[in-house]
Parts: sequence; C-alpha cells; structure tokens
Amino acid sequence: MFSENELRLATITNPFFKLSWLDNEDDVRRAKTLLRGEFVRFQGLNNESESSDDSSDGTSFSISDPSPEKKQRRAKDLCASITKRNEKSKVIDKVETFLKMCGNLDDLPNYPTIMKMYKRYNVTLPSSAAVERLFSQAGLIFTAKRYQLTDKHFEMLLFLKINNQMLNNW
Repeated sequence: MFSENELRLATITNPFFKLSWLDNEDDVRRAKTLLRGEFVRFQGLNNESESSDDSSDGTSFSISDPSPEKKQRRAKDLCASITKRNEKSKVIDKVETFLKMCGNLDDLPNYPTIMKMYKRYNVTLPSSAAVERLFSQAGLIFTAKRYQLTDKHFEMLLFLKINNQMLNNW
C-alpha cells in the first residue's frame, strides 16, 4: 500500500503528515517529484518535453541567414522555454512553501492547488460496498459459538480476516 501513488499523495497533501512518515532521502525526493508532477497536472500546465533547436520542423540552425519566419519562430521558442522554466520554478517554490509552512488544515486554503489535490485524494468512499463487505466478514466471525469474544479480540480477528491477502503476501 505504501507504493501506491494515490495513497502517497493522500498522505503528502495532508498538512499533518506531509513527508514526516518517509524514512530516507530517496523516498523524500521521490515523494516531492510525485507531488510536483501532480501539482502541475492539477494546474493544467503544459507538461510536454522541451523541444530542441534541431528538430525536424524546419527550425534547425543553418549557416545562411535565416528567414524572418525562422527568426520569429526561434524567438517564440526562446520565450516559451523561458516561460516553461519560470513555471517549473514556481511549481517547485509553491510545493516547497507548502511543505515548509503549512501546519494544519486551516492553512490549506492558502495553497489552492494543494487543497484541490487534498480534496481529491482524501475523500471518503462514495460506495457502501466496502462497509458491507466489512459487516459481512464480521458476521462470519461473530457467530453463536463466539458470543464470549471481547471487543478487542473481535477487532483483532476481523482485522486479520480482512487483511489476510496482504499478510499472506508479506
């Protein structure tokens, strides 16, 4: 479960946890990269890779004087690459500011994009199917022969039964 990106984003966007649950620097770096990528996606910024000057669309450098159209295209490409770098640095700044400054849920409205991400990944399930499965499993455990179970023992048995698949893979 710790490797699922949706669950990681749910934890990272929660001001109470952010990156505190990660153990080493590699995990922190990966989590920041994941958060920045999702931040860009939520903002709707252009996430295309930068195109080089020697592309096949006729904008490559030539020794002869370039035409006015080529000069204009190069100026546009230069402006676009500068804008893209500025947007990328703004994303890094906003994410770093959130990670350093946001301390609780009351501060979250100061970071509107992060707040959208928080709402997206930290919502309750819209279906009751998971709860119905839980009650069904509980009914199988709490039978007539097991009326003497304590609450704690019943919860442990139910937890083990529900998470049996994960425990078998562990």
